[in-house]
Amino acid sequence: MILGLLPDQHHAQFLRKYAIAIEQARRPEQYRMLQALLQLWRLRAVAYSDPACASRLGSAGAATADDVPAERLFPGWPG
Repeated sequence: MILGLLPDQHHAQFLRKYAIAIEQARRPEQYRMLQALLQLWRLRAVAYSDPACASRLGSAGAATADDVPAERLFPGWPG
């Protein structure tokens, strides 16, 4: 589902982070980190797939969504 929404230019970054999270999730105390990573990337996929995302990032003066608070990327956040 994430890769289906995520624009192609973000696939490699997601897959690298996912591979690391899968390896770490083998330890029970790290399992929740995998869940958190998937939730974060699901939100990123929705944001990045929105045509207006690039303009919102630009107007926020950020290179990536990592640099912008969620409320600037998702109108109405956290509602």
